[in-house]
Amino acid sequence: MAKSILTTDNAEQGDTKTTTSGGLTIPKALYNRLIMAVRKNLVWRPLSAIALGPGDIPGSSVDIAIVKEGESSLEVFDVAEGADIPISVVEYEDKNLKPVKYGVRIPITQEMIEDGKFALLAQNVDTAGYKMAKKIDSLIIAQVDADAGATTVGGATLSIANITESMQDLEDNDYNPTDFLIGTEIANDIRNIDTFVEADKSGVMNPTKSLIGRIYGMNVWVSSNQNKKYAYIIDRAHAFVTAEKRAVTINQWNDLVRDGKQAVATMRFVTDSLRVNSISKITTT
Repeated sequence: MAKSILTTDNAEQGDTKTTTSGGLTIPKALYNRLIMAVRKNLVWRPLSAIALGPGDIPGSSVDIAIVKEGESSLEVFDVAEGADIPISVVEYEDKNLKPVKYGVRIPITQEMIEDGKFALLAQNVDTAGYKMAKKIDSLIIAQVDADAGATTVGGATLSIANITESMQDLEDNDYNPTDFLIGTEIANDIRNIDTFVEADKSGVMNPTKSLIGRIYGMNVWVSSNQNKKYAYIIDRAHAFVTAEKRAVTINQWNDLVRDGKQAVATMRFVTDSLRVNSISKITTT
């Protein structure tokens, strides 16, 4: 089937040449309302240590100066009376962020607009906006997963020991575990650990929220966009950075040649890990 333009289904008029399955939404549709696709919990972006906007990126890329990890970049010395005081300064390293352009174009015929029961262009634009946000979430997850400074290998189910070991990975490097981002299978494991069953410990007050509570002082977030068997413990002040040269932008126009309308959704975005030792990954089987 061609997917270049959203049109009615010509097979309904006896034409054997079919384009896209838009026919299900014209008046012969079985349902008089639109069933929205299930959408994933997108929780990662708000946890950025640094979030750069278009005004922070003067050109096509931006360099950010980061104090090097550890305490070796500036030392304090014992000084004998009358001796020269040794020199020591903070050491920095630059991280270059170059936003990448992402986009999608949505063409739709005038007939589809006229015959459809729903605001099809508006529906497609809304979905495009969501898919852009999902793309951002996925890019952050992939980066954090690749750069995690430590990995705790668990068994078939998550254990308390897995959580505390992963927390220690951060604490050994002077980071503070602030957020615990878990897949759906990990969430199921936690809900079956006696230690966290009571509501005042697990914090499960509203199951529709992606924030399900606090464990050992960490905010717990359920992400259905990441591997369901993985979890990540991060120090949100140091884990990753996001840079947005162009926010999600929607442009619409009339397509006179094809007698229809078109919309384009674009963005320019990049993410990178900031300090890898502020990220610990937990895997289960």
